[in-house]
Amino acid sequence: MTAASTTGAATAGTILNELGVDMPTIMEILRHTQISQTRRYVKGRSHLSKDAMRRMGEFFVPTPTTADPGPTETRTETADTRAARARRRRRIR
Repeated sequence: MTAASTTGAATAGTILNELGVDMPTIMEILRHTQISQTRRYVKGRSHLSKDAMRRMGEFFVPTPTTADPGPTETRTETADTRAARARRRRRIR
């Protein structure tokens, strides 16, 4: 196993553990034959680490503050873009 695949297995095992997946299932996903092998890849996290990870996730993917965010970029651009494309086609021909 290379260093990159070992790191990937450790990351996958740790993430699955954080999501509450049980060890036998993680063992199966990582294709390990012994639970002791899986335990080496899965790192436990303290409640402080979990809280920090949650806050970091909320920072990068904030929850919407309003139920209706208003018009989307697509809705506001579509009408102008179609008209502009039609004008450009007329000029080219």
